[in-house]
Amino acid sequence: MPRPLAAARVRLVGVLALAATIAISLVTAAPAHAHTDLAGSTPEPGETVEELDRVEVAFTGNLLDIGAELVLTDGAGERHELEVEFPSQMAVAADVADAAPGSATLAWRVVAEDGHPLEGTIDFTISGPAVDPGEPTASAAPTPEETPSTAATAPEPDASAVPGAGDASAESDDGSAAWWIVAAVMAIVIVAGLLAWLASRRSGSGTSAGGDAE
Repeated sequence: MPRPLAAARVRLVGVLALAATIAISLVTAAPAHAHTDLAGSTPEPGETVEELDRVEVAFTGNLLDIGAELVLTDGAGERHELEVEFPSQMAVAADVADAAPGSATLAWRVVAEDGHPLEGTIDFTISGPAVDPGEPTASAAPTPEETPSTAATAPEPDASAVPGAGDASAESDDGSAAWWIVAAVMAIVIVAGLLAWLASRRSGSGTSAGGDAE
């Protein structure tokens, strides 16, 4: 009896040891299999892009369609809360509009298939669209031509071209000449009258002297 009992105990200990080994291996293997990491992103960390119209973050495991967030802070410091899409079970993505050039940061948050939340940030740079050398810039914009000054180019009015100016001067000259003629005629008339008066007096004096002599 003692021998069979001892053998049974040995077998029991062996079974328990095997069960413990299997349980430990399952416990350590399950988290390793369920762990989800960042696989890549567009843009990648440290990358410089000319324009940004879409972002995407991929992972090594499946994600739950809950609690996902994508927030972009552009070069001007403005926050853009993006509308998250699931292009696959292992990635999230979103369209981007009006992101200012400069240093940008994409903050992401997802929930892994085992319910464990994951989050992080991706830093990159938006350089902005390239400028065509042939296109005029704001500093090289042509300046409007100066219009000639109306006051500088307007001809001065000609006195001779003013209606009535010549006629007025002519009428003035004619009036002056008429007054001189009238004055001359009056002077002649006065002188002739004086001469006639003097002649008549002399004639009268001679006649009276002859009568006295007789």
